[in-house]
Amino acid sequence: MLQAINQNGQKVILFNKSDQEIEKLKNSKYSFICPVCKGKVYLRSGKRVIPHFVHYSIKTCDSMDRGESVYHDQGKMMLYRWLVHQQLSVKLEPYLQTIRQRPDILLTIGRKRIAIEYQCSPISPAVIKARNDGYRSLGIFPIWIIGAKHFQRKSRYKLYISSFIQSLIHQFSPTSSPLLFFFCPYTCRVITVQDLYMITNRMILGKITDYNLSQVSFIQLFYEKTFSSKELYSIWHKEKHSFRTRQRGRLSKRELNWHRWLYEKRLHLHSLPSIIHLPISSQYIMRVSLWNWQSRWVIERFIPRQNGEIIQLHHRSLRSEMYQQQDFSLIYHFSELIDPLYQYLQILNQLKIVKEISATTFIKLSDIDFPTTIEEAIAADKKVIRQLQKQNKSMFP
Repeated sequence: MLQAINQNGQKVILFNKSDQEIEKLKNSKYSFICPVCKGKVYLRSGKRVIPHFVHYSIKTCDSMDRGESVYHDQGKMMLYRWLVHQQLSVKLEPYLQTIRQRPDILLTIGRKRIAIEYQCSPISPAVIKARNDGYRSLGIFPIWIIGAKHFQRKSRYKLYISSFIQSLIHQFSPTSSPLLFFFCPYTCRVITVQDLYMITNRMILGKITDYNLSQVSFIQLFYEKTFSSKELYSIWHKEKHSFRTRQRGRLSKRELNWHRWLYEKRLHLHSLPSIIHLPISSQYIMRVSLWNWQSRWVIERFIPRQNGEIIQLHHRSLRSEMYQQQDFSLIYHFSELIDPLYQYLQILNQLKIVKEISATTFIKLSDIDFPTTIEEAIAADKKVIRQLQKQNKSMFP
């Protein structure tokens, strides 16, 4: 905790103090109390410790349920100073009595209040949702920034993610790009990852932008940066090649079941049609991998249909394979998000395999080919990717 109340009822904020002032406070006979529970606290500081207040006794206090660390406290202070420097109306660790919550930072821009949570340790989607529900009950807009120690970049556009990070994806409208925020207090870097496409359940493709904290404003973090069709499908071409050719190690139960399903259908990775394993922006709400649900739908639902036959979509056609709304409490208008199957059919529409009649109705236009060798499969993948690169990405939802 970075602030407390002194014996005169005045708020004492430590990061505004010099080393000499902190040492003086520490060695004084002044008493301090927690601004939340009113219990007695004392000042702790040292060469390896950021000055902070600690409760004398172990007790239940709403300020003690966060498991804060030096990394967290330092980042919180830096973010607060960054916002103050922009002459924004900002409060550090305000206690919101009616919901018994204490955001790291409370920011006010015009009539909008924004709670900023700097989250450095994994917590469950249920805890995230509970906090967000509390803020929204007061008309406060929550933004979560993840400690960059969880930022594990594989390449220029690829990032390893955990279920914790996945639960902190923001999407402010059904048409806006999903994004993540990271911050590192040691390097003073803030990172946004936008225009997200799940490659596997633990790897994501996105437009990664790395800013020096002192050279970016709060508002600039929300400027959309997205892939062009050429960029996206150039990257995805490599993913499809890897999907076809890489050696599989130990398989998860779900992957093993999928491979068994392929075997039962007398199929192999190299014989799957090239329209399987195409990028979908809403894939992050799916429990199963792209190739899993796309292959099952193509083989079991699409191929048996005759050319000219109607394909009727039902709301949330893949509902059983999706996460629940409570797992993504930072996705605004979750119920209005476009069905991943609809997005997939939009791509098939661009490839002239189906024709869209309405948002729920498509017509099958042509059959699809099954490659017989890996060389045929790779050539067919290349052809499909080139077709999609020529499309305007704005055509896709």
